[in-house]
Amino acid sequence: MTKRAKTDYFDSLANQSEYSLKASRLLDTFISKYDISDIFRVTDEMRRLRSESQKGEKNLLSALKEEFLPPIDSEDIFMLAKGISKVTAALCDISDFIYICNPYTVTDGTARLSQSLLFCVDKLHTAVASLKDYKKRDSMTACLDGYVQSKDSFDTVYKKAQKELFGETADVRKLLCFTEIHGNFRKCCDACSLAAQLLEATVMKNA
Repeated sequence: MTKRAKTDYFDSLANQSEYSLKASRLLDTFISKYDISDIFRVTDEMRRLRSESQKGEKNLLSALKEEFLPPIDSEDIFMLAKGISKVTAALCDISDFIYICNPYTVTDGTARLSQSLLFCVDKLHTAVASLKDYKKRDSMTACLDGYVQSKDSFDTVYKKAQKELFGETADVRKLLCFTEIHGNFRKCCDACSLAAQLLEATVMKNA
């Protein structure tokens, strides 16, 4: 029987985070060049990325069941894998709701939210990819601080986008549609924050 190769948990988590980053880049490109006819292609690709992320999560959790003494606590790896997958799933939810709502144009605030969310996901990915150096507390703290700054920036962009939306239109359908779309962006940012908190707790526990 062939012995299973030892899993590199740090690379596995970074690969999962890469799916989130790819999904966020895809979404931002779609919104910046918005054409509703592209929504079918985008949603298909987003779902593929979500599926790949879920597959990576399952493989990682399967390895945890079979291997002993991972480099950091098994429960921390488990929670991080789940948390990162939720980010990719939340990104997929954004494109799915745009498909449902089917707006012919997007607001400037929506475009700024997409760019700001991409910044958050990118900073989170940098922090996850740096987990292999978790014993270097200063380096990890810098990465996590970078994420916190991006989250604060997102909150500002979100409030401005919503204020502009309610100040510029009395169209109830548009208000409902974009309030929900913007809300899905915020849910994704919240998923990023949860993953960042899990990452910070992991570093504090294991360093």
